[in-house]
Amino acid sequence: MGERTRDMPPHWGEEVSYEEALGHAKKAIGLGLVPTIVHDSTMVKLLAVCFCCDCCCDIRLGLKIGPKAFWDRVMAPPGVTPTVDDNCNLCGECVEEGICHVGAISLGTTKVEIDSDLCVACGRCAEVCPLDAISFQIDPEVDVVEMLVANVADRTDISGV
Repeated sequence: MGERTRDMPPHWGEEVSYEEALGHAKKAIGLGLVPTIVHDSTMVKLLAVCFCCDCCCDIRLGLKIGPKAFWDRVMAPPGVTPTVDDNCNLCGECVEEGICHVGAISLGTTKVEIDSDLCVACGRCAEVCPLDAISFQIDPEVDVVEMLVANVADRTDISGV
């Protein structure tokens, strides 16, 4: 987002209007996808809201292979909270190496624990849970799209988009 996106190769995406971007975000959230905010003001001056999977997303790849400093540039979306319900039987699928790229999940005494300070709400742990015990709740009192817009607007000029 912002002026720097015009310098990106065309195959990385397409230019859309502010209204189209909001529509995409609302549709993705409506489908249950969890947005991740990525802000890098030092290396490539990148700001993105990512709803991507692991297959080809550079942001998710950066979380996976590092450097660890990359993790500081990825933020969980506002109003999104990871939860583990009582169906968790501590099977350990979600804590296997390579699942949580930021080290936010661990085995607790009665169920897995997710460190919300580290968690970027990527959903990888929920994807592998055989009992669907892990989910991400979006606070209905929080207008996630509006907060994403505010978070983005604090970092780059999107008024001309």
